[in-house]
Amino acid sequence: MKETNYARALASLPAGLTAPEVAARLGVNTPQARILIGRHRYRAADGRTFSQHVTRKLNPDAVDWTQSNADIARQTGVSRERVRFLRKQLGLPFVESRGRRPKCSTQAVIRVPY
Repeated sequence: MKETNYARALASLPAGLTAPEVAARLGVNTPQARILIGRHRYRAADGRTFSQHVTRKLNPDAVDWTQSNADIARQTGVSRERVRFLRKQLGLPFVESRGRRPKCSTQAVIRVPY
């Protein structure tokens, strides 16, 4: 099949097929079928279209930027990396992390002689 026919061929397939099933019906290998599924937005068996994930929106005005990235991420439902990226993009200062917790002084260190 030519590239222009893949959209029509995918549209004629029933929704809910897996990538290997789509590959078998189109006569291509599975990685190529995944590419076509993503490119032409075919609805796969698990409900995904295999397209890129949607970046969650984060309203910068509704965030308390004095908190750590992890705390903001937990409250807003986005990743810490997304919060870090927005903080950098907006030119806001980095909130210093609290660092690792100090080891408890009651922990015993057992050394075994060799």
